Amino acid sequence: SDIYHRIIPNAKAYIKEQAYAVLSTLYTSPKDSIPPVGKIHYTLEDIDGISAKGGDHGNTTIFYSTRHIEKSFAENDTAKLFFETRGVLLHELTHAYQLEPQGIGSYGTNRVFWALIEGMADAVRVANGGFGSNARPKGGNYMDGYRTTGYFFVWLRDHKDPDFCVSSTVARWRLSFRGRY
Repeated sequence: SDIYHRIIPNAKAYIKEQAYAVLSTLYTSPKDSIPPVGKIHYTLEDIDGISAKGGDHGNTTIFYSTRHIEKSFAENDTAKLFFETRGVLLHELTHAYQLEPQGIGSYGTNRVFWALIEGMADAVRVANGGFGSNARPKGGNYMDGYRTTGYFFVWLRDHKDPDFCVSSTVARWRLSFRGRY
């Protein structure tokens, strides 16, 4: 956690800044149907994995793994660690503020739901420069979730529909996004 606090001396202000970036990507106006996030409880934890968001829109928890921080800092490169930390936070904050697709089950029961949720979180990361230039996966399927879906969503936004990543657009999808584009 010492490493983290060296690169992020004011976590509260930093989280607020990244939350603004997420909101600006997902929504066009403060008048949009933005899920309320009353409090974000952000912790550093000595566990496997990278990071995760829990709770509901009123009380959100996000943990960031100190093991992942140490791994990202293996070459003593603070710029690399700062870049990765920002990207991870953009992804998790997206989960706090994103609307969920309707009529297709839940995260744990439907692959389309899962791909939309994780793909959009990485799309927000991509849209805000949260991945390096070589991070786009080669090949894959838009239903693979995470980066593959995220890069595809940003491509759709840039080439087909400038509002594609706007959360209200995604939430209106009913059964599937297959065949939409």
